[in-house]
Amino acid sequence: MKSIKALVIAAAAVISAVPATAGEKLSYLSSMDADALNFFRCAASVGATRELLLEDGFDVYTSFPGTFDKAGRAAVIKAALLAEEFQEGPKLKHVSFTGKRATRLVASDIDAHRNKADRDLATGTFVKGLDDLASCVSPSRLDAARAMVDWLDNDVGLFEDLK
Repeated sequence: MKSIKALVIAAAAVISAVPATAGEKLSYLSSMDADALNFFRCAASVGATRELLLEDGFDVYTSFPGTFDKAGRAAVIKAALLAEEFQEGPKLKHVSFTGKRATRLVASDIDAHRNKADRDLATGTFVKGLDDLASCVSPSRLDAARAMVDWLDNDVGLFEDLK
């Protein structure tokens, strides 16, 4: 079996490199949400590592990539809903969150966050070894991701298409 460090390095190489700023332009938010980026980075790194482990016959981290991906979507949705309350407001003012335009804008921002996380992983700026992967699957990080997923599922009545 491959060593875990080799798996992490190989996982970063498996993800195709996305050119800088390609697909990373935000439509609604003024800046990237740090929580969303962390969740999407974990989704990408744990997912890629899981794929490599599956090749060796080990089925681990089964639901983690999906949980982190949904938590990332939830974090972007939360950032969009709270954007007007913070000093660095959204690019657009007075958007109705019940309209299709808002769904398109937030979906675009979700894609931008996911693309940046994928690029960070592919270029090695996020996963540099076992410690980074271990931080993703730590109980506290998993609890934070699950709490964000629960918030999206149970407390948000908007953006049904993005859930």
